[in-house]
Amino acid sequence: MYHRAFKILTTHKILWGNNMTVETRYMVIRNGDEVMSTTDKKEADKYDQMLDMADALFAIIGRSDIELTDADRDSLSIYLAQNKEDVLVALGAKRPKKKTSAKSAPKLKTVESIPPAQDAVNL
Repeated sequence: MYHRAFKILTTHKILWGNNMTVETRYMVIRNGDEVMSTTDKKEADKYDQMLDMADALFAIIGRSDIELTDADRDSLSIYLAQNKEDVLVALGAKRPKKKTSAKSAPKLKTVESIPPAQDAVNL
């Protein structure tokens, strides 16, 4: 398949005088290139899952009669995976998130309706 993501755990040792700092970095490698590097494992896993979804979508699009270059299929599959929530709503598999309506928003007083302070000091 065109996409492939791997999580690689690396440690970098940085020497600062007598102190040594160890930093754990998670890298996502795609087609031999590092596409993401982070210290947050959850973020790396989330990105890796998105690439796995894009991998599956790439195969589905490839089985269609639509003629696209591999680069176009790649871009489309990544776009759809990145916008998974909107795609699920469009397919009817998920309900759209409710937006806050003006009726449910708290009412704020306007500046004109706030009485002036009685003990204000003139400067």
